[in-house]
Amino acid sequence: YPGRLTVVDEEVEFVRGYDTVYPPGPGRQVLERVCMSCHGTTFISMKQWDRATWSAAIDTMSKRVDGMDTSVPNGKMSPKDRQLLLDYLADNFGPNSKKRVLAIDADMPLDEAALGKAMYIEYEMPAVGANGRPIGQNSYFDNSGNVWTADRGTPNAIVKLDPRTAKFEHYPLPERGIPHGITVDSKGMVWWGETVGFKFGRLDPKTGKMDRYPIDPSGHLKGRGHDPIVDYDDNIWLTVIRGNKLAKFDQKTGKISLYEPPSPNSLPYGADKDKNGNIWISQFTQCRMAKFDPKEETFTE
Repeated sequence: YPGRLTVVDEEVEFVRGYDTVYPPGPGRQVLERVCMSCHGTTFISMKQWDRATWSAAIDTMSKRVDGMDTSVPNGKMSPKDRQLLLDYLADNFGPNSKKRVLAIDADMPLDEAALGKAMYIEYEMPAVGANGRPIGQNSYFDNSGNVWTADRGTPNAIVKLDPRTAKFEHYPLPERGIPHGITVDSKGMVWWGETVGFKFGRLDPKTGKMDRYPIDPSGHLKGRGHDPIVDYDDNIWLTVIRGNKLAKFDQKTGKISLYEPPSPNSLPYGADKDKNGNIWISQFTQCRMAKFDPKEETFTE
């Protein structure tokens, strides 16, 4: 790249050096801990907001996300840290700043032979209702070749696409739960996690019946369910990004078990299983992977 990128008629500057994009200081430390754990390194540097807008954004996120600050047990950002964060954002990403992102020198490797035989087809999710605003997130093929997607927009829903006919089917959630991640078990049941309300859900595509379950039936814990997978026994596993847990739903007994990784506030995000039935998770704020052995009920980070 020549150093600049035009995105929707806006110029974005590529900058080499993390410290150039994000000058060091105590405000950056708060930003990395509180904001970048989810938003990454590009989101903030693309903003050109004044102090009042940054302050409103901090307040909005503080209300939306329980436990923003992963360095303290209750997750509540201190007034001192809030001021450090606000000063840093206003000083470095104000109305007169340039939109900038970190430059990456390495090119993405491409298989030209494979690309030459590929065809790209885009399916546009339809808006539902006058104020509908679909936001698709994650997708999963069932055994019949249909694609299931979690719609995190308005209204929240589980969406099915038949790619052969381009026909969509829409299954709205009975209340706002913001589905995150989706999978299908061996019986064709569709499962998803929810980031609001600390629940996960199941849909029977044959009947359209939807069931939703609390991740913590005792009601003592708060959290956000993410990215369910199905193990070889058809049990459902979910990462609990806010709450630092790995959850298991035993389909035979209906029992929910919660397991906590050794590292506190590790923000488990995403899971998979290996050939031996171990569950692997990524730990978003610790830059680690963790393996959970279901037989021994032990973690290895």
